Amino acid sequence: MATPPDPCRPVSCSLHDRLEAAAVKRDVVRVDFVSAGGAAHVTRGSIRDIVTRGGAEYLVMANGVEIRLDRVTA
Repeated sequence: MATPPDPCRPVSCSLHDRLEAAAVKRDVVRVDFVSAGGAAHVTRGSIRDIVTRGGAEYLVMANGVEIRLDRVTA
């Protein structure tokens, strides 16, 4: 039996706005997040885009890392 997909949770408008502003300004940011398996990670770099796929929004970092927005912790 297949495991049900991890449902996407809404993120706050203020977080979304800050991430969009950083993407537009090409600021270098630190993003703390939790992977699907629950491990904590940190990445640094500029945000290339924010995209929607499969009902979830993702940060696309310039270094190729993609992070689901509802997994961002800081």
